[in-house]
Amino acid sequence: MGIKVELILVEPEDYFTALVWTTGSKEFRHRVFGDVKPAQLTKAGSEEEVFKNLQMSFVPPEMREDKGEIEMAREGAIPELVKPSDIKGDLHVHSDWSDGGATIQEIVAQARSMGYSYVAVTDHSKSLAISGGLNEERLSHQGKIIDALNQEMEDFHVLKGIEVDILRNGSLDFEDEVLEKADVVIASIHSHFNLDKEKQTDRIIQAIKNQHVHIIGHLTGRLLNRRSGYELNLEPILEAAAKFQVALEINSHPDRLDIDEDTARQAKDMGIKVAINSDAHHREDLKLIYYGLLNARRGWLQPEDVLNTLEYDSLIAHLKNKGRR
Repeated sequence: MGIKVELILVEPEDYFTALVWTTGSKEFRHRVFGDVKPAQLTKAGSEEEVFKNLQMSFVPPEMREDKGEIEMAREGAIPELVKPSDIKGDLHVHSDWSDGGATIQEIVAQARSMGYSYVAVTDHSKSLAISGGLNEERLSHQGKIIDALNQEMEDFHVLKGIEVDILRNGSLDFEDEVLEKADVVIASIHSHFNLDKEKQTDRIIQAIKNQHVHIIGHLTGRLLNRRSGYELNLEPILEAAAKFQVALEINSHPDRLDIDEDTARQAKDMGIKVAINSDAHHREDLKLIYYGLLNARRGWLQPEDVLNTLEYDSLIAHLKNKGRR
């Protein structure tokens, strides 16, 4: 099946106006331009100038959906969205201890090359045997290796983490005494996708209530163009996440982009932190965080809404305080 492409040709002096005119939803374009064509508008040398000519502040491309941003732009109140330089580290990365293709040292080298100051190694837990999930003994051994590695570095930190499975009944794959030793705990569903909506929702809420869980990974379990997300009642999950101070993940892998931008914006409005993570399974996969950032910007997220914009000391304090309810 072919891919349809629309090619629009304009005069050079109309380029930036046409760029704004063709970017965003049809609803956005109609509200901003009406029936006027780019060639009929005042010439501009940048997108910012286009909006200035329209007596609006600049609207980032990711926000051009007619979901309230037009009114904000006319009032000069567009938020400063999160950007790549705001991200201080990645909190969801798999190593060759489970199903990743890179050593912890290779992950660190890649993270440092991206300007990060920390990275969390979050391999799978034991019930995901098909992915080489770690049992308690291997997780403990990995933690000692991470401790030793941290002793060798002064300007970078490796967090001891785990992506622990949420079991069918909402309990977790490790006991609390194991989880409490981790710096960061991501709880995710990797099985029993066909539970009914009420059971699946309750399953996630039970995980959120665990005092050691910091992040819910890829909330709906969707795989774009391959698998729909499982059935959930989103509202009670968001309410629980807000109450128990658990972050939701934007999983940056192009197969997932989960949570989506609408859920991210709803989380923002409820004061729920969002973690933008790569879910990397190879060192180069850390760069996938770019797509998660786009999703976050589509959800109007600002740096203060994102967990991994925190500097290392502030992040550790936040993670530790979460468990003191």
